[in-house]
Amino acid sequence: SAYLGDDKGSYEGNDSYSSPDNSYTSTTHDELGIQWGNITTALRWNSVITNKLFSNVTATYSRYRFLIYANSQSKIVESDTSREDYFYTEYNSSIKDYALKVDFDYIPAPDHYIKFGAQAIQHAFTPGVLAYRETHQKDTTLGATKTNAQEFSVYAEDDFAITPKLKVNMGVHASGFLVEEKFYASIQPRLAARYLLTSALSVKASYSKMAQFIHLLSNV
Repeated sequence: SAYLGDDKGSYEGNDSYSSPDNSYTSTTHDELGIQWGNITTALRWNSVITNKLFSNVTATYSRYRFLIYANSQSKIVESDTSREDYFYTEYNSSIKDYALKVDFDYIPAPDHYIKFGAQAIQHAFTPGVLAYRETHQKDTTLGATKTNAQEFSVYAEDDFAITPKLKVNMGVHASGFLVEEKFYASIQPRLAARYLLTSALSVKASYSKMAQFIHLLSNV
């Protein structure tokens, strides 16, 4: 499966001015624009290993990018001299992800359901780069450079009935994040239980611990 989306918005205009005696004239061309888009792709392979064991292997690629730009060019004629000025600036950011994930489902009995698997993700971040050029000035680039990171995770969970009335789901999720030679690890247990009081009424309780390594940050 694949998806591609690319949105754009832009403005373009011209402006001119002349003095009454035409001793001074100026013309200006301005452009403004914004672009953003996504690419997502997935390749999945389902396999029946035995009549109780199933696997699902998924490879994915995704990319998001964002760009704002402004461009201005002007020409000024005054007496017997003329000059041209320009200014261009842009701000862009992007993120690319390559991921490989494998999941297994094992059903030893109708009321016993085991799931386990692992995932690896390669991240490529360009958090935000500001670049601009103008007349008689050197090109300037400000902002963060490209950053690579790797994310890993493994998990296992067991859903089974202890008694006809009591059903339990327990599991653990271990994950790690490697960026700029620093490694962050997390162990995340999960536990949920359901007890049937009657055929139409049950009591449920659960506990889980979760970690998220990547967050949306803003400089606003």
